Amino acid sequence: VMVSSVIAAILVFIALLVIFRRAWTITIAMTSIGLALLFFFGFLGWTGRPLNAMSALYPVLMIIVGTSDVVHILTKFQAELRKGKDKWDAWTVTVRQIGLATLLTSLTTAVGFASLFTSRIGPIREFGVNAAIGVGIAYLTVIFFTGAALLSFEPEQLMSNKVKKLSWEGLMARVNHWTRDYHRGILVFSALFLAWCFWGISKITTNYRIEDQMPRGQQITKDFMYFEKEFAGFRPYELAVETGPGHQVNDYEVLQAMNRVEQYLEKEPLIKSVQSYSDVYRSIHRMENGNRAEAYIFPEDSSDFLRYQRYLRLMPKEALAVLVSRDGKKARISARVADAGAEEINEMSDSLFTYIHARVDTSMVKFRLTGTGVIVDKNSQYVRESLIWGLGMALLIVSVLMALLFRQAVLLVIALIPNVLPLIFAGAVLGWLGIELEAGISIVFAIVFGIAVDDTIHFLSKYKLIRQEGLSREEAIATTFAETGKAIVLTSIILFFGFLVLFFSVHPPSVVVGLLISITLVSALLADLFLIPIAIRLLIREK
Repeated sequence: VMVSSVIAAILVFIALLVIFRRAWTITIAMTSIGLALLFFFGFLGWTGRPLNAMSALYPVLMIIVGTSDVVHILTKFQAELRKGKDKWDAWTVTVRQIGLATLLTSLTTAVGFASLFTSRIGPIREFGVNAAIGVGIAYLTVIFFTGAALLSFEPEQLMSNKVKKLSWEGLMARVNHWTRDYHRGILVFSALFLAWCFWGISKITTNYRIEDQMPRGQQITKDFMYFEKEFAGFRPYELAVETGPGHQVNDYEVLQAMNRVEQYLEKEPLIKSVQSYSDVYRSIHRMENGNRAEAYIFPEDSSDFLRYQRYLRLMPKEALAVLVSRDGKKARISARVADAGAEEINEMSDSLFTYIHARVDTSMVKFRLTGTGVIVDKNSQYVRESLIWGLGMALLIVSVLMALLFRQAVLLVIALIPNVLPLIFAGAVLGWLGIELEAGISIVFAIVFGIAVDDTIHFLSKYKLIRQEGLSREEAIATTFAETGKAIVLTSIILFFGFLVLFFSVHPPSVVVGLLISITLVSALLADLFLIPIAIRLLIREK
């Protein structure tokens, strides 16, 4: 948390220095962001919310979200000052136009994070709720503190005369011309890009491995690898044994079946050690035969088996309680399995139960997977279900919010087009890079959706305001590019490098999250700049 906070703060300071070039403006922006971060961690402390591995994302998220709000507000405020307005009028216009749009973007970002509350995984639910609250704290801090601070200075103290305004207007004008002159090529490329993305999505796996989640280069990871290689390993593989009517675990036929299953597991390359109730009889048989290693087998003669039972009756029941239940109806086969991945272990389990159904009388004894290993593997299924459900809820709520803002069905459709693309692209990157979808990485989709929609709202809000002033469709698009394009590009650049801070983390899921969010937000920016104008021209008729 400390490392990511410092790196993100340095990055944001450099970005603000390049953008605004005024000491007081940068000071106001950094102070607003710092206060938001301070208030957020104060909130976590006072409410007793713990820090965990995912907490390293908090400072980056708070700094980046706060910076995005600050850049939009400061850019608009300076633009109004350059029009000759005094600071009070400039702030009034800024709050009325950008403040409302920023409020909505904060709400949509918070909804994206809050969608993680549908996850069955506790740390992810907590992360989603905390991040959503943090977005609200950032917005309130920026609006109230930044506004009060800006009104405390004179305009010449907040603006640099060296800013080349025409360079941005020229760049945005060229982008606008490209969307008008080459719209067919852009649409064809987008269609091919989507096909490539869906192909990548088909390659996504959930082959979860514990090693992939361990911090790189740390002693705990070295310890994990040592025990994984030299001993039985960490990951359990448990089978519950349940006897049928009229049978008990201590029956000769039942224990023969357990022994066959145990022998099968011992031959599996992934299995490192196996223990069960039949081991007790194998040990006694070896003892009765001179302690020879080759005698460590289950007794083939039932008379030997009955004789060995007399030894067991002399043992305390507590000594065997870990292997067989007190009523003798249930037992367990406990093993350790290599950290090979959930999918490989599932394939091994399928082969095991194929063998069981072929070689064991299931009316006499049944076997099923149980234990913490099953929980780990089912986690992958829960991640997929939670991801789909959470994104669906986020999409619905954000659609309602944008419908209330735009009050035009066509604008709602246009708003959703460029924001579905980054989600598809994020899934494609997972597939093409062979990154397993697990709990920590599943949050990427909520973050991408919650943040990517911000630029869309700013663009379409400005377009709608300009159209209400009586400008034509083409004039409104050109003006929107000129007045909003700069802030959209700048905030996206800051977001890109801000999330790349996570690339320096020793926590592998955080590295993947930072990489995925950074590159998918670039796709969101390109979709906003190139697809929204084309969609407006195709779906909105000129009046």
